[in-house]
Amino acid sequence: MRELTAEQRFVEDFGLFLEQVGFPRIAGRILGLLLVNGVPMHLEQISAVLEVSRASVSTNTRLLIGVMLIEQRTQPGDRRTWFVVRPDAFRRRFGFIITQFASMSQLLDQGLAAVPPEREPARNLLEGAVEFHRFMVQEMIGISQRWDALHADLPDERWREIPPDPEESR
Repeated sequence: MRELTAEQRFVEDFGLFLEQVGFPRIAGRILGLLLVNGVPMHLEQISAVLEVSRASVSTNTRLLIGVMLIEQRTQPGDRRTWFVVRPDAFRRRFGFIITQFASMSQLLDQGLAAVPPEREPARNLLEGAVEFHRFMVQEMIGISQRWDALHADLPDERWREIPPDPEESR
């Protein structure tokens, strides 16, 4: 096993982490690479750095675009598509998590309505799950609102748009 730089280790660890939460490992590696690179990269660059096929990069960048973590960029005179982490990627991801919890709450409500009153153990389990999910949705909405309020009027370099490296477009 070869020695990895700190950035390479981060990219690999990010891939493992996202794999643990249901994404393909390569999607996590791509996102990790774009995070530490700091500027947009095109498919060939990503493929070369990660030592994976262009097809795999293409498939997984489409996935990351679909979950609103990265976005595509183009430049006049350059036929390549560039990929960059969305400035609001993690805020959007949190909003998606809130939506998932709210959907789960509705589904658990449906389950609770389907279980007859005499099946008390099942009803108790479902009632607890519904209560938990409703509480978490309300708390996460509050967290989200507080975050937005804290960042509403502050220009923040972390959220600025990062143009592709002009040297790379030649």
